Amino acid sequence: MSTGNTTFRGLRKMSIRKKYGIGILLLTLVPLLASTLFFISYFTKVTRADNDKVVSEILEMNKSRLDEWMQSKISVMQSFIKQNGFRAAEPAKIIPLLKVLDQSDEQITTFNLIDANGDGVDTANVAINIADRDHFKQTKETKQPVIADMLISKKTNKYVLPIDVPILNDSGAFAGLVSASLSPDILTSLTTSIKVADTGYGYIVSGAGDYYTHPDQARIGKSYAEYETTDSAKKAFQTIVGSDSGSVTYINDDKREVITTYITIPNTSWKLIVTVPTSEVYASVTEVQRLAGLFVLLIMIVVAVISVLVTRSISRPVETVSGFMQQVAAGDLSSRLPVRSGDEIGRLCMSINAMVESTAEIVRGMNATIEQVAAASEELRQSAEQSSQAAEQIAAAIEEVATGSESQLQGAEQSARAMEETSSGVKRIAESSGIVADQTSSVTAEVESGYIDIQQAIEQMNVIAGVASESSAVMEELYSYSDQIGDIVDVISNLANQTSLLSLNASIEAARAGEQGRGFAVVASEVKKLAEQTSQSVTGIAELIQRIQRSAGEAVGSMRSNVAEIGQGIDKMRQVGQSFTAIRSSVRDVSAQIQEVSATTEEISAGSEQITASIVEMVGISKQAAEHSQSVAASAEEQSAIMEGIAASAKSLDKLMNELKELIRVFKL
Repeated sequence: MSTGNTTFRGLRKMSIRKKYGIGILLLTLVPLLASTLFFISYFTKVTRADNDKVVSEILEMNKSRLDEWMQSKISVMQSFIKQNGFRAAEPAKIIPLLKVLDQSDEQITTFNLIDANGDGVDTANVAINIADRDHFKQTKETKQPVIADMLISKKTNKYVLPIDVPILNDSGAFAGLVSASLSPDILTSLTTSIKVADTGYGYIVSGAGDYYTHPDQARIGKSYAEYETTDSAKKAFQTIVGSDSGSVTYINDDKREVITTYITIPNTSWKLIVTVPTSEVYASVTEVQRLAGLFVLLIMIVVAVISVLVTRSISRPVETVSGFMQQVAAGDLSSRLPVRSGDEIGRLCMSINAMVESTAEIVRGMNATIEQVAAASEELRQSAEQSSQAAEQIAAAIEEVATGSESQLQGAEQSARAMEETSSGVKRIAESSGIVADQTSSVTAEVESGYIDIQQAIEQMNVIAGVASESSAVMEELYSYSDQIGDIVDVISNLANQTSLLSLNASIEAARAGEQGRGFAVVASEVKKLAEQTSQSVTGIAELIQRIQRSAGEAVGSMRSNVAEIGQGIDKMRQVGQSFTAIRSSVRDVSAQIQEVSATTEEISAGSEQITASIVEMVGISKQAAEHSQSVAASAEEQSAIMEGIAASAKSLDKLMNELKELIRVFKL
């Protein structure tokens, strides 16, 4: 299992050129080799069948020739006995006739006349006895012609092939036989004519495996076991002598593989054999194999060259695309792939160029957007710092206003007490004009002091009104700035969303690109993370801006209300000032016209009561002004804290923009 996994991993790591080359070779050579092996196997079988057919025809033809030849000899001898009416082995009658017959047939070396006991003479009247011969016993027993196995003649001590024809008496009993002795040379001459292929030959062996004929004359009369010593040869000859016909293949003593086909000669146990070297039988097949091998080798070379050219034409653009995508993954977006064709590779290059161009445009847009956002965040930070400083100044001014309001309240209370004392004094004046005259100078001083306090209170209220107006204007400006900041934050949020969407599209394109787009997918993932962080920061800023806007709106409304109330207070204070002016004139008149005090005492008493009521009202207004001043101070402090938060968020946004700049700086446009 591990070997298969290792092989699979090796194939995965293999280059496209090698994969295509191996694929083309396999697709071309496997069918070619399969068809070549099939045809070679088919031609081998056809050649073997043709050889077997040819050899079988040769064997049949020579078997028939041998059978006809031997049957012709037997027929001649049977005719000889029948025509002459021989019924007994009578040498005096038969030998002279056999001599004539011997002279007429050169293929027969001699004729023998044998009686029923196995004794006899030949045509030269030489006595012989063959009672111990198997062929004699067989002829005597069967009373039929017998073609005997080759044996050594007792007369010549040479190999002969006896043919026995029985002589039967009138009762059909065996009376003797006429035997013709044939030389094996006659059979050799017959088998010598058998030629198959270049060196194929024929020969005859007995049923026991003894050679009767053979191209090697030394083998005649000897057993095959003396010459066929290999195991395959021995086994083959055992099969030959044990069956009537067939074909065997074995390795002979010359270490050559031969095909031996055999058949039994009729009326004998002899085997007519034809042996052909396998190399000669399959010579044509071998030549076909050689040519097929050369052809396959040539095809392999041609296919290899074609596969190299084809795979190079395919893999070279792929390698170019791979190197280009590595440059893109490294951030180089300035290069473009050359498009040299209109096929799939060319369209792929155009698509990649379009993708890189789109990415470059996105990066350019991101650069411009980042610059704008960075500038806007810097302006936001500066505005936030300025707003924070202005808020601090407003808070300080409002603190001063609150302090002045408290002082004004104290002065108003003092004035109320003074007016109460004045009212008491007027009453006492009504009771005693003399006492009033004595205290006129003191009252005049108090009135002058009260007049100065009133004028100072009016001036302080004017200052408060001016500061409140400025604070209201500043708060209005801050409110407008917060609206602008909200718009900028919306732009940033839209840019973050677009950046996230673009990173998603880039991730999809990288996934489509597979292994080559993995580096670009990492960059797209980092851009997506940065866009998500920017979106989160923008969301926080937006929430903070909304809080600032709500607080600023409340502060603006409060300031507007304070300004209106301060205006009313100023109007009241002016009325009080006018009253003090009248009082001062009256006191002066009192000083000048003390004589008329008694007549105007009641009038002064009524005026004092009015003044007292006005001063009480002024005290209430002063209390309200003090309370509003405290509220404005608290709002100013809260606004200052909010502006500090805005400034911190602006600094964080500026830091994020710098980090985004560093990430975008990787790309080379």
